[in-house]
Amino acid sequence: MKNAEIIFLNNVAMEELGSSDIRAGMEDVKKIYSLFCWKNEQGEPEKKITIPDKVVLRFGAEDKQSEYTHGRINAMPGRVQAEGLEFAGIKWIGSGVQNYELGYPRANAVVILNDTHTKLPVCIADGTAVSATRTGASGGVAVELLSRKDSQVLTLCGAGVQGRTQFKAAFLARPGLKLVHVYDKIAANAQRYVDEMSALYPEVTFRTADEASLGAC
Repeated sequence: MKNAEIIFLNNVAMEELGSSDIRAGMEDVKKIYSLFCWKNEQGEPEKKITIPDKVVLRFGAEDKQSEYTHGRINAMPGRVQAEGLEFAGIKWIGSGVQNYELGYPRANAVVILNDTHTKLPVCIADGTAVSATRTGASGGVAVELLSRKDSQVLTLCGAGVQGRTQFKAAFLARPGLKLVHVYDKIAANAQRYVDEMSALYPEVTFRTADEASLGAC
């Protein structure tokens, strides 16, 4: 019997491969989203994407609210069937609300890809950065398609990892952005975000927003 070869990619290898490349992420997201409404040469809908229901493993009480105190792990499988894009896999992503106190990111993911013919695993990779990139890229595509082309003001709710990738993607979609309001339920996180992003994007003004002013943003 043959031994299957499996590629292992840690976070360093994934970064070298472009796991944090927001621009590439947006192009990939658009390509995959387009397959949801794919039509063949006869104009008939043709299924190219298969996404089963997400499985949520909750800790503590078996209700969604417990996720905010005890955390969760999500199992998210999917398959793509298109020319040049034939793969199946699953993302196993944990969310530990106490992780920041331990020096770890709140969300941490592992991605497993399988050969669609043999069903054997062919790659096991760190999916933490690429998951955040995909989330931000999806928001960026929404900004590109739904916002005014001359948009100059953006409001972000949440100053964590996703808040950063969301802005990076939004700024690629709308490079004319001039003002960004940043809200987080922990005010110190919002201020930290403003300080960090102001240094990275000096051409944009970042301001913290509280709940009272959020509605006016």
